[in-house]
Amino acid sequence: YQKPMDEDWINKLLSYDKVIIYDAYSVIGGFPTSLAASLMEKGYKGEVVVKAIPDTFVKHASFNEQKAEYGLLSEDIIKLI
Repeated sequence: YQKPMDEDWINKLLSYDKVIIYDAYSVIGGFPTSLAASLMEKGYKGEVVVKAIPDTFVKHASFNEQKAEYGLLSEDIIKLI
């Protein structure tokens, strides 16, 4: 993702009751952390859902198997939305 983040885009997100942040990689650092922090700094009062691989040991598997393990496949995200 690009830094700094697009402030106009973040300001548009403030009007939603729920923001779902998807990252096929780690929940710690990177895009999920930066976007959630930016929303909170701007006083966002809605629900933030982060879908990413948790900060835990991930067993050896293919990338798709790991995504399936943590509900990160496209069909999982569609159900969430």
